[in-house]
Formats: sequence, C-alpha cells, structure tokens
Amino acid sequence: MTRARALLALRGALCVGLAASTALAIDYRSAGSAFCGPESGCAALRQTDLAYLWGIGITLPELGLFGLAVAFALSLLRDATWGARLAVVAGAAGLGLLAVQAVALETYCWLCVTTDVASVVAGAFGIVALKQPRSADDRAPLRLAAWVALPLLSIVAPALWPSVKPAPAVPAELRGFYQPGKINVIEFADFECPFCRALHGELKSLYAPYGDRIHVVRLNVPLDRHPQAMPAALAAVCSEPSGKSAELSEFLFSTNDLSEAAIAKHAQSLGIDMTAFRSCLASPAARARVEREKALLKSIGFEGLPTTYVGSTRIVGAQAREVFRDALEAAAENSGERGVPAWAYVVIVLMLVAVTVRLGWSEEQGDAAAA
Repeated sequence: MTRARALLALRGALCVGLAASTALAIDYRSAGSAFCGPESGCAALRQTDLAYLWGIGITLPELGLFGLAVAFALSLLRDATWGARLAVVAGAAGLGLLAVQAVALETYCWLCVTTDVASVVAGAFGIVALKQPRSADDRAPLRLAAWVALPLLSIVAPALWPSVKPAPAVPAELRGFYQPGKINVIEFADFECPFCRALHGELKSLYAPYGDRIHVVRLNVPLDRHPQAMPAALAAVCSEPSGKSAELSEFLFSTNDLSEAAIAKHAQSLGIDMTAFRSCLASPAARARVEREKALLKSIGFEGLPTTYVGSTRIVGAQAREVFRDALEAAAENSGERGVPAWAYVVIVLMLVAVTVRLGWSEEQGDAAAA
C-alpha cells in the first residue's frame, strides 16, 4: 500500500471517529438522550467516573473529539508525518478504552466503540503511512478544500441532527394523561429534590403566558434517599379530594420544613378536612398510587429527576430556561411531529460526502496516489 492510500484510509477513519465523538459529546450535554436511549450502554457509561475528566467540566468525548481533530489537521500538511504519528497515539488510546469497556465496566457504548475502533483503524494506517517514503504532497488525491470540508461535515452533521430529527413518540404509558388540544406537560418530581424545587418556580413563570392552554400533571417519584419525600408525596395525593392540591404543593416545594407536623399544620390552614386527610395518609391506597407513579417513570426509562415531558419532548434535569421555553413553543405550535427521518438524513449526508469528494478530486493527485 502506498503512503497516499494509507493516509486516505487514515483520514476516512478519523472522519468516522469525529462523527461518533461529536454525537457522543452532544449526548452528554443534551437535555435528554440525543443519540442513545436511557437503557443503552452509552447512558450507563455516561454515569461512570470515566465519562468526566478530573472534575474540570470536560467530558471524555470532548477530549477525544479534540484529539482526533488535531490529528486530522496535522495530516493535512504537505508532510503528514505528525498527523500519522498522532493517529497512532489515538489508536493506542482507542485500544485502551475498548479494553476498559470490556474488562472493567463490562458494558459497551456503541458510539464509544465506533470512536475507538475508528481510532484503532486510523492508527493502523498511520503505522503503514510512516513506513512508506514521503510523496511530493501527502494530501493526494483530494484538493485541500475537500479535505477541510469532510471533517467539518463529520462534525456538523451529528451536531445538527438533534434539532431536525422527529421527536420520539410519547410513551403509551403517558398518553392517557394528555388532553387533546392542550399543551400537555407531565412533571415527574420529588418534593425534597433541590433540582425539582428550583425548576418548579421556573416552570410556573413559563406556563403563565399560555393560561388555560396548559394542562399539567405532576407525578410523584419520591427517592429513597430523601426521607421526607414520601410523606410529602402522600400529602399531595391526599389533598386532591379537597381541591387544594395545587396550594399544598406550592407549600411543599417552597418550605424548608417537610415534617409531617408542618405539612399537617399547613393543610389545616388551607381548610382541608383533617380527618379525611389523615385517614388518606395512612391508607394503603395512597401509598400504592405513589408507588405506581414511581414505577411508571422507571418503566419508560429513569435517568434522573426532575423528568419533564413537554408535548413530545422529554427533558431530564433542571435544564436552562430556554430549553423548556423552546419545548413549550414547539408544543404550542404542534410541531413536535415534524422532522427529518433518520434514513433520509443519512442519505443527505452521504450525498454531501459524495459531492465533496467528486468536486475535490484532483486527477493529477489521483494519478500520483495510485503510483
């Protein structure tokens, strides 16, 4: 194999790695799951210490993306020796990360595996290229503009996908809570969870402009590590017959005292029938309802709290205000069903790659590469 052909294969493998690394980096930073499902190996690895580097706010996919981009950039020099060397380093790192997934973590992330295998392939061709004599221009057989366009396309294509893909269908388990013609919001929350409490105030202000177009259902997911969460959830459930659930929930989200005594005192101040309220709190039926709501979130994929469905958009965590605002606007416009099918998007990207290669092909350099 000639040096030019080895470098051609090296850059192709790096482009695959760049695309997979970009997708993985976006998935780590997204509000929900941009590329991987909540039960996938990607989601499992995302929860490990390997995913985040030394507490400095950089994810492993972002570091990999940077390294592969530098390797590709160095390979575009007339003498691509340093690019090939860095590709070999990336290949060694890829082998190490594959071993960690197989031996230490015993789980696989398809995007991680794609990135690591692409790095290994690039490293292998880097070794081949380093063993061959240098040619007049290591960028054969494409012109420089095409070589610059291909990695950019590898990064931009996965980066754009979350904004153009169709929204996933609302889980069937939640459809029964939705009302036709409304902006439907399902909130899974824990009254003791600090992120749920912070988000509650933000959501109230975001709901206000929509008035009665908003239909909100709050489902209780008291976490075991929050000792006061279950009593608070039971109180919210048991206040419903009195029509005071919204007022009591406001108190539960805002108070620093979630003791049963404090809850009972506030419930009484709201005019709730305390005999019925206390009877409900002690009833198996109320606890069974809360447990069903907890199990519901688990059945559709528990990733963390708060989890909010706005129309067909799933948002995990207390994300930025803009994330919820955009989701509400999309639900109000009923645009959640729009989007580009995955197969069509892949075809479009492949066509752009083909056009880039065709326009960037240099007959003169192609002849030199084949020599």
